[in-house]
Amino acid sequence: MKTYYSLLLLTCITFLGCEKQDPSIADYANKRLRLLDTLEVPVTTQAIAGTWELRHIMGVQVANAPSDFAPGNGYIITFDGLKYLKTEEGKVLDSGTYTLEKKHTEVDFEKYNDVMVLNSDANKEHPEYNWRVSVKIVDDRLLMAYGSIASDGFTLTYQKR
Repeated sequence: MKTYYSLLLLTCITFLGCEKQDPSIADYANKRLRLLDTLEVPVTTQAIAGTWELRHIMGVQVANAPSDFAPGNGYIITFDGLKYLKTEEGKVLDSGTYTLEKKHTEVDFEKYNDVMVLNSDANKEHPEYNWRVSVKIVDDRLLMAYGSIASDGFTLTYQKR
């Protein structure tokens, strides 16, 4: 009888313990693998210049809010010289100047060689509130890591327009 219960328990664990993998997790893993097979471009004012549109947010997710964004979503960051402008559907969210620093960092297992300091016009009197963002350009994508996900940070992935 003990053998019967053991076999029944093993059968239940085998069939009930297996579940299909969440497709969003599989998609994320595939995106990460594709990212590893791409060309990283040194971050310079010339390389970063232009208009970038948000494609993905990793971290700080709100329930039922999207983490992937289709082309034409309206979340834009533009770099012109040493100035930046963040807009959402034409409305200015933030603007200011930026500086680039060579600094090796690792955020959520992703290696970065550059840090961007966003000197927001809104923080002119309190520069200590300005963001220090780990940045990298991979092919036509700009990754901006605002801290580790484990400590409520997030990473924005933009695509060049």
